[in-house]
Amino acid sequence: MLWLCCLLFMVPSSFLPLSASVNSISINSSISINQTIISTDGKFALGFFSPGNSTSSYLGIWYNTIPKLTVIWVANRASPVPKGLLPVFRVSEDGNLVVLSGRKVVWTSNVSVISASVHSAEAVLLDNGNLVLKHGENDLWQSFDHPTDTIVSGMKMSSNRRTGKQMHLTSWVDDEHPQQDSISINSSISINQTIISAEGKFALGFFSPGNSTSSYLGIWYNTIPKLTVIWVANRASPVPKGSLPVFRVSEDGNLVVLSGRKVVWTSNVSVISASVHSAEAVLHDNGNLVLKHGENDLWQSFDHPTDTSVPGMKMSSNRRTGKQMRLTSWVDDEHPQQGIYSIVCLQTQLKHGSPWFLAGKFNSRHGYKQHG
Repeated sequence: MLWLCCLLFMVPSSFLPLSASVNSISINSSISINQTIISTDGKFALGFFSPGNSTSSYLGIWYNTIPKLTVIWVANRASPVPKGLLPVFRVSEDGNLVVLSGRKVVWTSNVSVISASVHSAEAVLLDNGNLVLKHGENDLWQSFDHPTDTIVSGMKMSSNRRTGKQMHLTSWVDDEHPQQDSISINSSISINQTIISAEGKFALGFFSPGNSTSSYLGIWYNTIPKLTVIWVANRASPVPKGSLPVFRVSEDGNLVVLSGRKVVWTSNVSVISASVHSAEAVLHDNGNLVLKHGENDLWQSFDHPTDTSVPGMKMSSNRRTGKQMRLTSWVDDEHPQQGIYSIVCLQTQLKHGSPWFLAGKFNSRHGYKQHG
């Protein structure tokens, strides 16, 4: 019996599960599924969760004293980890907070770190629900500066007129999807991050079709297992796979795709400077990406189709301006660049002409009604 007790005493602490007494992790420790960090007073917990029947895992903070899961903050809301994989939250070797899926970084605090202070890096969950990255006595990053959809006591919502930086609360898509359906002037998405429409029908993000060595920003059906793209932003200017593309609302209020500091695509609309602070990109349930400045819609992807027309999109041409909307095929399944086939609407009037093809039944008051 004495021998057994000695064995139990000698088990290294690094193999023991994290308990309620642990409110931080250092550069030499990490947590994964079914492990949590608990604030000192026990009010809040940080760990991985899967809301409802979701098939994805997220790193989040929730109330530890409420039986029903009540999440106040989500780290990787734009880049969920599929349930079959084993996510890990840790302090990386460069002193940042990271969420890993295998060896792949799906989320990071992404702050500049002085190498001399890395050894003292730790993530601490405070009693007010704030996750803080500390290097010694210095606080380098905190979750309160990057809220998701909830404000709690002690959190300050602010905006900076000089830098244009604003803090936003953005709702979940639904109870099972913490993703957001929009990005504001202070947020962005990159590889493996998506924006999901409110009903979950469409997703916007970066993709590489087939064996392509390039990345494109596009919109696809979110409910179809096979990637089915309906729109591509930078079809004429693909980003090499080794680069890290970013989609964001720029400081001048336009939508841009960046490769490093180089703008490879932009919505390119004239913007009134006074409205820039309210700029946001919203993905609607019909698959339309809209650039909004307050109540005004300044640009929409439906006006710039690629190869697909979806319900709600109107194909048109303007004889006065000469502007025509057209659908143009991809080069092939791996290259979204413009191919050799196009469809365009032409306004043509033929004297004594007669219809050759009707898309619907004729109504003497309303003309032809489209099926569907």
